[in-house]
Parts: sequence; C-alpha cells; structure tokens
Amino acid sequence: MPSRLTSATAGRRQSEGDIFRNCRILYFEILDNSLMQISVRFQDCDKLQFLCLVDSSKFQDHATNFPSEALQQLHQCYPQIFAKLQRLKNELCLLYADENYRDFTPEEILHSLQENQDVFEESYKLFSLGVTIPSTSTSVEMSFCCLQRIKNSSKKHDITESTFVFVEHCNPKGTFSSTY
Repeated sequence: MPSRLTSATAGRRQSEGDIFRNCRILYFEILDNSLMQISVRFQDCDKLQFLCLVDSSKFQDHATNFPSEALQQLHQCYPQIFAKLQRLKNELCLLYADENYRDFTPEEILHSLQENQDVFEESYKLFSLGVTIPSTSTSVEMSFCCLQRIKNSSKKHDITESTFVFVEHCNPKGTFSSTY
C-alpha cells in the first residue's frame, strides 16, 4: 500500500512540475508575441516626425531654427500632396513668426487658415492633415475597458449570452451607465 501512495504523490509532483514548466513556456511565448506586436505597431512612428511642424508650442523655436528635416520627411511621405515645398516653408515661416498663433491649438490655426486658404494653401493642407491623424487610441482603449467590465459582470452573475444583451454606453457627462 505505501508504494502506491508514494507513486501517486510522485506523479502529482511530476504533473505539478509539468504544469509549472508549461505555464513558464506559455508566459515567455506571450511575452515574445507582445514585444513583437509592439515593434510592428510602432515601426512607422518616425514617419510622423513632420507633425512637429503643426505643434504650436514649438513655433517660437521653429521661428529661429526651421525644422527642415521634418519638412523633407513630409515630402517623402506625401510627395504628390506637398509638391510645393518652398511655398510651404515660406508660409510656415510666416506662421511661426506671428506670436498670435503660439497660443492656438492646431484646430484653431486650421480654422483661421480656412479664412485665408488661398494665401496659405500649403499650410492649410498641412494643418488639415495634422488634425486628422489620430494622436491617441483612447476610444479603442475605452472599448476594451467596457468589454472587460461586461465580461467581469457576466462572470459574477453567471449570465450567458443567450440570456440577454448587456450594453454599456457613455452619457454626455462621461460616466457609464448600463442598459439591458
């Protein structure tokens, strides 16, 4: 009888060791995959260097030291849209020198350029591009947060998909409410 108990205990220890080893392997595979995904996701961030051209907090610096590399990089990314580089540089130099624009957001500058679109044609295109490129993924992250709350809620209450649909939405005040 003792030999059976000893072999059963040894089998459990071995299976616990196997489980630990498998979990460790899985952990490192997930970590490697995450690192690879981060590298893939952010591999083209350097191509967005031209966005410093529309950053009004840097206008004072740009007035004395024009960011030519960013302008060249913009031309490399969008050669057919921004073909008139010298005109764009001249327009930007005028904007950078004007102290009134230094407190504006890119959206406010775009609105002001819209009134003079024929004069600041290239700058208008640049600021239009600058405000349409999303700078964060907050809405996507909020969706995942809502999804996580829905999953947690369904686990707590032992709710299945076929019972009902649980919808969360954000009201204008920014707080979340639930409807069934």
